[in-house]
Amino acid sequence: MRVQCTPGTLATLTPGAPAQVATSLVVREDSLTLYGFGSDDERNVFELLQTASGVGPRLALAMLAVHTPDALRRAVATEDLGALTMVVLAAIAHPSRLRLTSTVHHLEKVGLNAVPIIVLSTLLIGAILAQQGIFQLQRFGATPYAVNLIGILVLRELGVLLTSIMIAGRSGSAITAEIGSMKMNQEIDAMQVLGVDAFDALVFPRFFALLMTIPLLVFCATIAGLLGGLIPVGKMSVRKSTSSSVIPSGTFMGATSAIGTRTYSAWPPA
Repeated sequence: MRVQCTPGTLATLTPGAPAQVATSLVVREDSLTLYGFGSDDERNVFELLQTASGVGPRLALAMLAVHTPDALRRAVATEDLGALTMVVLAAIAHPSRLRLTSTVHHLEKVGLNAVPIIVLSTLLIGAILAQQGIFQLQRFGATPYAVNLIGILVLRELGVLLTSIMIAGRSGSAITAEIGSMKMNQEIDAMQVLGVDAFDALVFPRFFALLMTIPLLVFCATIAGLLGGLIPVGKMSVRKSTSSSVIPSGTFMGATSAIGTRTYSAWPPA
């Protein structure tokens, strides 16, 4: 079986000498074709062009001969951004295009079902931070400042950060596996044959559900973190210290960082 390679890959090989190249096997109805690449990065981009952009193997090989893998990867990301932007604008102009049933399903799946694990994690982390903060600050007689420590950390950073990590690890991986399985089973190809836009039917409901649920999950995580911090702190001037110096600035900074973080976390996988 011959291996098709780009001219750049062939230039790195020595005629008559053993060669080791990364390969990708393309299966067609009547043939098997093996493609060779100079690195695993080129092979990954070759497969990405076929799965994410629908480019044929020969065209993908020709594109790799002209452009670098990083340039092609950026082009795929830009194409996804443009397609998602058009779907969002179309949904704003025509709200009836929004698939309400699918959106509500994903609101429950990525939002409501994620509340227990997020609340439990932030509650325990808040309690541990408060306990360790009191232990370290009591050496200097500054134990009451543990309240400010917990309030600032949870409101400004930990609430948003832990929620984003949980969403990316739990919902992001599930969405990637689900869409990848549909791609492997040719379900997406069947939708395109029927005239259904894959971004409109698969990506946008999940993206919209994540954008809507992440702020609510951040709020739940923040409240749970603060309540967890109260467990070891007790009644140590909690109300006065927290309300006077922590809540106004911490809430503003936490909300500001959540805007960019939730958009990045909700970005659909390639």
